[in-house]
Parts: sequence; C-alpha cells; structure tokens
Amino acid sequence: MTWLLVATLLLATAPAAQGPDRPDPHPPARVGIALSGGGAKGFAHIGVLRVLEEAGVPIDAIAGTSIGSLVGGLYAIGYTPEMLEEVTIGQDWEALFIDAYDRRSWTIESKLARKYLLELPIREQRPQLPAGLVAGQRISQLLTGLTWPAHPVRDFRDFPIPYAAVATDLETGDPVALDHGFLPEAMRASMSLPTIFVPVTIGEQVLVDGGLSRNLPAQDVRDLGADIIICSDVSEPLAPADSIRTLLDVLDQSIAFRATALTEEQRQLCDVLIEPDIEGLSSLAFDRASELIERGEAATREALPQIRALLHQTPARRREDLPLTHIDSVYIHELVLEGLRQAPERSVIEGLNLEVPGWMTREDVDDAIGTAYGTGLFASVTYRLGETTDRDSTRTVLAVRFDEEKRDRLGFSFRYETRYKASLLTSATLRNVLQYGSVTRLSLRLGQQIQLTGQYFRRSGPGGALSLGARAEYSQAPLDFFEDGRRVAEVRVDVMNASGFAGLALGNTALVGTLIKGEYAQNRASITAELFDEEDTFYTVSGVVRADTYDRDVFPSRGLGLLLKSEWADRSIGSGLTFSHSVIDAEAYLPLHRNASLLARVTFGTSSGGDDLPAHYLFFLGGSSPYLIFPDRQFPFFGLETQERRGRHVQSFLLGLQLRFADRFFAILRVNAGNTLDRWHFDPDDYTGGYGLTLGLRTPFGPITASLAETTLAEWPDFTVDWGYPF
Repeated sequence: MTWLLVATLLLATAPAAQGPDRPDPHPPARVGIALSGGGAKGFAHIGVLRVLEEAGVPIDAIAGTSIGSLVGGLYAIGYTPEMLEEVTIGQDWEALFIDAYDRRSWTIESKLARKYLLELPIREQRPQLPAGLVAGQRISQLLTGLTWPAHPVRDFRDFPIPYAAVATDLETGDPVALDHGFLPEAMRASMSLPTIFVPVTIGEQVLVDGGLSRNLPAQDVRDLGADIIICSDVSEPLAPADSIRTLLDVLDQSIAFRATALTEEQRQLCDVLIEPDIEGLSSLAFDRASELIERGEAATREALPQIRALLHQTPARRREDLPLTHIDSVYIHELVLEGLRQAPERSVIEGLNLEVPGWMTREDVDDAIGTAYGTGLFASVTYRLGETTDRDSTRTVLAVRFDEEKRDRLGFSFRYETRYKASLLTSATLRNVLQYGSVTRLSLRLGQQIQLTGQYFRRSGPGGALSLGARAEYSQAPLDFFEDGRRVAEVRVDVMNASGFAGLALGNTALVGTLIKGEYAQNRASITAELFDEEDTFYTVSGVVRADTYDRDVFPSRGLGLLLKSEWADRSIGSGLTFSHSVIDAEAYLPLHRNASLLARVTFGTSSGGDDLPAHYLFFLGGSSPYLIFPDRQFPFFGLETQERRGRHVQSFLLGLQLRFADRFFAILRVNAGNTLDRWHFDPDDYTGGYGLTLGLRTPFGPITASLAETTLAEWPDFTVDWGYPF
C-alpha cells in the first residue's frame, strides 16, 4: 500500500511525459538543494524552503548534514515548511540533548530513586567513560515518530524528493552519504555530535555527525542527479584573532580549521549560495526558531533574482500537498520483538500494553516504547513500521528492537544547603545480579548527614506488578531541638536498620505493600545542659503507599506525590518498644497555564507510645527543602528554621503559585500554616503561619534555589540557598 502511495506521489509531482517516441530534446534542469549543519541555526533552512516553494522553484533532490538532514529528510517525504515550523517550535530540544525521557514512563521505583549529576557506565567491573553523554533514546524516538509514512521505503531516492543524509565514518573520517536504509536511523547518524551523542552503527560502519567531514553536502546533491545546486549554509566562520582569549577558544578554532576548509570546497560547487544572517545567534538557540526561520526567508528573497536567472528555461511549479505525512493512526496486524535474550517475551509484551491487532496512534506507540525504556532493563528501545504481503493483502508489522546491554552505573552527586552545607553522594547501581530484572544499589552520602545504604529490589518483569525488595542502612544525622525559636540542643542520632518489602506496583504510578524492619538506634546529645545517651532496639511492621505522577523531577508543572505510611512496634511480638507512627503527606501541582501552576500540600501525622517513642520518630517542621534521611518525619515549612518545630503529631497545609520564565527560571510563592503538637486536636489558633518566595533555576549541575521566608512571629526573614538534587 505504501509503495503504491509513494509511486502515485512521484507520478503526481513528475513533469508531464513527452511520450516514448518524442523525447524532450531540452529537458528542464534538475534543481537540488544542500542544507548545512549548524545546530539550532539550521532552523533557518525552513525559511529558505518556504520562499523557494512560494516562488515555484522546483526541488528535485535534497541532501542535508546534521540539523540539515532533519529538515531536509522531513521535507523530502512531504512535510511542508509550515509543518516543519510547527515541529521545531513545539519540541523541547533541550530535553533531547540531555536524554530526559518522559517521566510518566519511569517505573515508580525509578521515580523514588535519587537523581545523579553524573553517571558513568560500569563495564568489565570498572567504571569507564561513556561513548557519549547522551544515549539518544529520545531523539531516536522523535525521528522515528516524525517519519512514520516513510518507514517501509528503503531507497531514499524513491521519496517524493530524492534525499541523502551525510554522516562521518568514525574510523576513516570520510563522509558517508546515506541514501538508503531506515530514514530515522540515517538522520540520527548524521546528527550524532561526537562526545554528546553515542555513535550510530549501520552495517559495518560506526557513524558520527556529518559536520566533521562535509558540513555543506553540495557534492551529495550533485550525486543525486542535480544540475543546479542551491546551498543554504549556516556554518560559523573562523573567529577573528582578537576574540580568541581562552583555552577553549583556541581548541574550538583549531577544530574549525579543517571543517572550514572542507566547507569552502563544497561552496565552489554551489550555483547559488544562500547565507542566512546568523549573527548573535548560537547553535543552541533553539528557543529562537521563529527568528531563525525569518532570517532564512530574508536571505532567500535576496537570492531569488539569481535563482530565477539560472532557471529561466525551467518551468516553475508549486508543490502539491502530499498525503504521505498525514497519517494519524495505523492498523497494526502483527507485533515482532527483536533482540531479546534474557527478558521473558510474554512479560515484555504485557509491559508494552499494545492491543495487536488494532489501530494505534503515534502517541500509543511512543507511550509503549517509553514504558519499556523506563524500566531501566534496556540500553535502548527502538521501533519501525514495516509491511508484509500475504496473498492479496498487505499487513502492517510493528517491529520493536531491544538492546539488552547491562546498564550498570556509577553515580555521583553534589548538594549544598544552608543548614547542612556541602554533601556528596556516590552510588553503584548493578542490574541482574541474582535474577533478571533485579537492581542492586550501594550508596554513600558524606557530609553533616551520613548515610550508607545497600538495597536490592526487583519486579517480576517489565510488565509485572509484583515488587520485592530488601534494604540495609546506616544513618547518622543531627536533630535540632528549639525552644522559643532558639536552637538549644543538637541530638546526634545513629540508626542501623534492615528491612524487607513485598508489594504491588500499580503501573508506573503507585507502589503498595508491606515493610518489615528491624532497627537499632542510639541518641546522643552533643549540646545540652543535661547529657543523655539512650539506645533502643525494636522491630516494626508498616503498611506503605507511595504514588508519584509528577512530570518533572524538579519544578514540576503537574502531578501528584503521595506518601501514606502506618508503622507499628509492639513488645508482644519481640520488639524492644511499643509505639505507632502514621503519616499522610500529599502534594499536587495543577497547571493553570503553560507557564503557571497552582500547588497544594497537606501533611498529617500522629504517633503513640509515650516514652517508648524514639526521638528520631518525632515529627519535625521547618526549612524550605525536603530532607530524605527521615522523609516520613521531617517536612518543610516556610518561615521556620530547619526542624524548628517538633512533636508527636503534625498538621500542615500549604498553597502556592509557581511561574516559569524562559523555560529554566521559576518563581514560587508559598503560604503555609500548621504546627507540631503533643496532643492531637484541631485548633487553627495553635497554628503558625508562614510565607515565602523561592527563585529557582534548572541547570546542567542540578537545580539552584534561593528562598526568602518568614512567619507571622519572626522579625527578620529567613534566607536559604540550595544547590543540587535532594538526597
């Protein structure tokens, strides 16, 4: 069916035939266009194509390098300039370059795990540098989704416009023109910036960004049969000597020498050279796509007289709308899994949750692929649509390929906070140690709060709901005791515990189960008039519910977070203490606008046990950040210092408004009310009120926040700074 559609399109866009006995003695010149690489600056190519199309300039061949391969490839299969503009403006390009996957696809266990600033792969029992900082899963899936209609076409010369993507052979450094194969794979190879993206292997060749060998693919357009070559070049010129001041400037200029010389050779092949004005715009200016498109349009209008002079004997023609790209859904007859060696096929199929045979949208397939990748069991998950012919019918096949390379990682993280100053976290994550699908994690936190953790857990499979885990942990942390707003004591708590968990994972949203724990705790006062040193050994049983639907790790715009836990210890079952401890902590973000969200949080906690209740099982309120040493007992409260309130019970309410500016900057206004209590009762007159303003910034080195807060009782606002992911 697709082959017939492509053939029909080719016939529809071909010039009228002269007949077998009357060949055209002067066939019109074939026009080709070469689109250079240049990162975000390549969005100017969309403006170039728009003006050429409006002027009726025929395009009979197209080749692209790097970002030019994306623009050119989509245009070649039928995308209009308007559709290309919609793709560029509507895409979160920053997320592609950090491989940040849709958080909804993560397993609930992954959502609850700590986030690291840097992760190194562990191979052959030692950490190694990765082949690239970004695996490329998300950009591969984007390209695959954008090119649905072209999946069955193996020869790119059969597209409505013959096409080639240019990559670089990592072994030889030679340019490689990819004019056949799987289109998204070819574009992905052409865009594989060295050290940023992992190289792409196609056949026997390992390929990286084509900009290293041929950033302007004029020769490749000629090889596609073009007689007249129009080049759109957004390459950066060499920097003037007076602007080269740093080591990085020198290195960048040194690398640019060869690329500039090669580009100059390709320019000599261009009949028309269009150079959009890119001054003041960097290759990372993805948020200025509209401006770049306009600059491409302006440069092309200036070049139109020269183009028309070259095409005076070539009839102008307008490009027809091509239905090739207007596919919202497809009927999948068969699902094929490739590359599986360890994962149980049945479990993987259940995890994909696709109804085959049946109709599927791109979103359906994206969600399924994202869920499989989010399990952490696979280094990559890719797919393609294909066709098989059975007698007189054509069947559409969805082939999903899995890379089961072990994803063992060594992670590092850093955090600074006003109360506890600098902290370091290192962790080794090993997969499939005892059973397939298992995760073993060893982590060490150093700083004023010390924590050593060993954890093992597994699901029954990629689609399985049974979740089992075991954990052993040593923690040493200070507990601050206040009287009348002044810190009067610091109790140093040493805790050793071992626990086992059994529960059910409700999709990627929630985890419900039972936790059995044995614990030894020692509390030592380091600043108080009455020194004390107490030790407790006890056993507890807990019912736990955890839920997480946030769309982002930090500064989420929507979603719900829930902790519901009830814990009991009783001497009658061998515990050294008798007490209970229950808490519900619920937080929700509700989007009001694209850049504005309402947030609310409610925290209730109660405990019993009199003198048996350990000091570190009291509830604490205060500070602007969550603390993960005792996450079910310590909660933030704007206007109070960290742990300024303590008690056997807690009641806390929060309302806030979060605003986002320029994608990375955030302002959050919060108002909260509540208190800790020694006797459970509801009396708003006993509540402390507080409010605060937080300014936040997302950076490659973790979030940075600065908060100014005060209570109705405080004389001076409290200023705090946090840098890094919470751990």
